Amino acid sequence: MPGIAHGSVCLRPWLQDDAEALIGITQCAHVHVWLKDWANVDEWATQWIEGQKWRHEKGDPEREFMSWAITVPPSDLPVGVINLGGDETAHRGVSLGYFLHTDALHKGYATEAVLALCRYVFDRWDFVEILASVRVENAPSRAVLERAGFVFMKTVPMRLSGYEQEVSCAWYGKAR
Repeated sequence: MPGIAHGSVCLRPWLQDDAEALIGITQCAHVHVWLKDWANVDEWATQWIEGQKWRHEKGDPEREFMSWAITVPPSDLPVGVINLGGDETAHRGVSLGYFLHTDALHKGYATEAVLALCRYVFDRWDFVEILASVRVENAPSRAVLERAGFVFMKTVPMRLSGYEQEVSCAWYGKAR
């Protein structure tokens, strides 16, 4: 699968050589808040990447969670992760999520990655909306979604992986 470009970023499938970058991204403190269950990613990053190859071959985000590496050409090294999938398929929607390495924050990369993936999703599949959730207190991530054309829908309590208590999350949606 060729890369999905927008502005200064390119989304591309994960490569086995990306394991170290994936580990670095997911272990950043602001990312680890969401991915507490990835504490030992260094033990299985290459298997996760191999699974993503299979999921991209299937090409069905309704049934298979899909992920891309966010790169900033000319470098091909991942600076972030963007995902597609989830359980919102009952109403022909799909969810996205994204994480950037600390060094890549506040440069517009997340907004460009979200815009690129939204265009790709609406061009390739017949989903009627794309959803995203962010922790209520994460103002920069909420701003990313708003710049990408998402509209705030509601605040809901969510139990995140690795958390004993629910956290308050803002849900956003973007219609076709």
